[in-house]
Amino acid sequence: MRKKTILFIVLLFSLYEMKAQSPSANDYSISQSVFEGYLIRVLPVNNNGFSYNVYFKGRMVMQQINNPFNLSPLGFRNKEDAFKMAKWQIQQLHHRNTTALIVNQRVSKDVAKQLNVSVN
Repeated sequence: MRKKTILFIVLLFSLYEMKAQSPSANDYSISQSVFEGYLIRVLPVNNNGFSYNVYFKGRMVMQQINNPFNLSPLGFRNKEDAFKMAKWQIQQLHHRNTTALIVNQRVSKDVAKQLNVSVN
């Protein structure tokens, strides 16, 4: 009986550890931040990755659903990479003279190295 009890406790502990290592549901929730007057919303993509939308004065100005480095539909591996890329693209907006919505803009992998962003 003692062996069964110990085995049961070990099993419960193992299950608890597995749960602690798996991503929580909060990891795949919508996050937002304001940068230079732009609202960045990072969104989950099929519970595998992240994409983002950028708004200025309530109007969407940028939508990046795919990974901009390889156009993978999985998006970015983590929220931090999505926020870094969104901030970089906002800085690039200041050099353009357009009001058109930017959707899934492809970006050089050199930018990924510069920003220390995973390419997937």
